[in-house]
Amino acid sequence: MKPENPFESKVSAYIEVHELFRAADRLVVGVSGGADSMGLLYYLKTHHAGPLLAVHVHHGIRGEAADADARLVKTYCEREEILCVVEHVDVPALARKEKLSLELAGRQARQRIFRRLMQQQDGSHLVLAHHMNDQAETLLMRLIRGTGISGAAGIRPKNGRTVRPFLCVKKGEIEAYCRENRVPYHVDQTNDDPRFTRNAIRQGILPQMEKINGRAVDHLAGFADIAEAYQREIDYWRDELLPRWTETGADGRIALKLDEWSRVSLLMQEAIVRKCLIQAGHSMVDVEKRHVAVILDRLNDQDTTWDLDMPHQVEVSRRYGVLYFKKITGGRQSNAYTAFPGEYRIKPRVSQEEVIGAYRIKTQWASAFQKKCNKTYLMNEILINYGRIKKDLLLRGRKPGDLMIIPGVGTRKVKKFLIDQKVDRDLRAALPFLADGARVLWIPGIWKDRTVMEPGSPEDLWVWIRLEKIDE
Repeated sequence: MKPENPFESKVSAYIEVHELFRAADRLVVGVSGGADSMGLLYYLKTHHAGPLLAVHVHHGIRGEAADADARLVKTYCEREEILCVVEHVDVPALARKEKLSLELAGRQARQRIFRRLMQQQDGSHLVLAHHMNDQAETLLMRLIRGTGISGAAGIRPKNGRTVRPFLCVKKGEIEAYCRENRVPYHVDQTNDDPRFTRNAIRQGILPQMEKINGRAVDHLAGFADIAEAYQREIDYWRDELLPRWTETGADGRIALKLDEWSRVSLLMQEAIVRKCLIQAGHSMVDVEKRHVAVILDRLNDQDTTWDLDMPHQVEVSRRYGVLYFKKITGGRQSNAYTAFPGEYRIKPRVSQEEVIGAYRIKTQWASAFQKKCNKTYLMNEILINYGRIKKDLLLRGRKPGDLMIIPGVGTRKVKKFLIDQKVDRDLRAALPFLADGARVLWIPGIWKDRTVMEPGSPEDLWVWIRLEKIDE
């Protein structure tokens, strides 16, 4: 390998400090044909001992210019004896199909191709050519749109198996490096189109900042490094708490327990909520600080049950002491529980066993249960003195106006009782209720009206009722 110049020494030191890859690693390199990626490919060819695979993605957008980029990359790789793959993808068609911007559709297409080739070629790392100017532009773009520490951390030198060795150098340095070493490259004219936010920052805002301070790009990139260090610390403590505070169900729903929520800082609360949103939606794209802020604002309200729609079809729901994150597919599922079906009349003096919905109900009538009536405490069964019933005994779902009589308290609305008992709002519609008209006598597993369990005369008729949930 040739002796290093100052540019190469800076890049090599950056690779070593951040432990981006090892000397013998098999690297997959994203190469567009621009100065950044061509300079990166040249650096790796002359400084990396392990095998290289150059990957060029033709997006089907810029016509002859895109064809020329593909030819440039392929020709250069043939000359330098670098293994090269050129992949064609119709990004405009993908954007129309997925209803995405061209930029996002292109990025997702590249990521899919890179993942596939990494697997096929047994690549250890994907190497991309983002540089210090990209870092400064990304930071400004995120600050303008609104971001937190995570967004301010910008582009990271190492993210999983994706590494970026050129984050320590500027665009101008890379172009000079290419000229010095006679590395060919093309200039993408779309990079000058001010209609794109990044280009407007690159062509207008950053040059103005550099007029004020010639080292503006260095300082912005340096701040991103500081934010990245802070974010690593936040991530560490967040990941310590998440396994203790969250559970993920088989359906992918994340349950965040709020028992100790108030004891952590606002910064940590933001980090935890953001992570749950990303995990539930399987993407961090479009998950912004404002979304996290809305959730935290609602958590500070007095309301203990509410629902919010978030990006990537994620529904965030609070049910008392638990915050749920669930990706809704195939349309909104407003109720995760099955409503109790219809009504079932307990027929006097008829012992029965039947299935109603997800329950099996058993009834037994006799006049010799009065000695046991106050000893039956199992919550899935009840013993009732039928002489105290005014109308019909009905097993049914909840109805508006349902009441209950609580000794020492008096008449109370069932809805208010269930709220005080912190019963999930969705579960309330699925609960079975045993009622005498509008008076609820029994909510299996939650409450019994003990007054209807009291003996009267020796001739009283008693009914024993047992309700069992059928495993599905």
